[in-house]
Amino acid sequence: MNRNVVLKLAEAIKQNKAVVHLTIVDQQGSSPRHNAEMLIDESGTILAGTIGGGAVEQKAIEDGIKALKKGDSNVVHYKLKMDKNDKEALQMACGGDVSVLIRPYLRTRRIVTVGAGHISLALSKMAELLGYQYVVVDDRPEFASAARFPNATIVVGDVKVALDQLETYQSDAFVIVSHDHVHDIDALIALKDKPHFYLGMIGSKKKVLYSYEQIKKQGLSLDPAQVHAPIGIDIGGEAPAEIALAIMAEIQAVWHGKKVKNLKVESGKCKAES
Repeated sequence: MNRNVVLKLAEAIKQNKAVVHLTIVDQQGSSPRHNAEMLIDESGTILAGTIGGGAVEQKAIEDGIKALKKGDSNVVHYKLKMDKNDKEALQMACGGDVSVLIRPYLRTRRIVTVGAGHISLALSKMAELLGYQYVVVDDRPEFASAARFPNATIVVGDVKVALDQLETYQSDAFVIVSHDHVHDIDALIALKDKPHFYLGMIGSKKKVLYSYEQIKKQGLSLDPAQVHAPIGIDIGGEAPAEIALAIMAEIQAVWHGKKVKNLKVESGKCKAES
């Protein structure tokens, strides 16, 4: 194996970055490289190695990005020949064939929680059981502490500033459960346009509608249909652990593409969905 590729792959996994490992696993006839491998990031930038450059490398990069979006490993066969009648041919003079193993390494899913109270504490334990990384953002150091959240990344400080600076990904779930409705509104504004697969905010239907109205008054756009608020599925419980369970269940349902009963507000009206 290519040492640089191995080291870069280990570094990417440690930093929770999405990358794709491409390796030539079979070759027939003439081809640019034998037993070659490379590592690319989610944008297609080469981090280490090469599989020969040219059209075959570019096509493998394109297929690697597609594999990363699907999350599936596969072997792709490339025809390195000049044949305008063959749509699969890469129009290369080599004349051989190569097979490339494309193996994506996805980011670990992450829950970013605004608020370090009782609900957040209960949610952090469920998140750990399900393999999520957990980030807590709060302006209260006595709540957002390593003693309360030993396995979480803790960000203490101004909520809006912290969230504006936070780099997020499509594999992130945002949970807004702060102690102050002003923080909730600031968090919703900061997070609504960042990459994520889930965005939810705690509060009564009246509070949710009030929050949307305040955002509108600031001249900002927000699609209520994209926000799970009030947050969580309808299980009927009111204890912090029960609310956390309802939130975790909704996050999982969204991740797996399942429709579940919720009470989120859409278009200025309260609505129950199932």
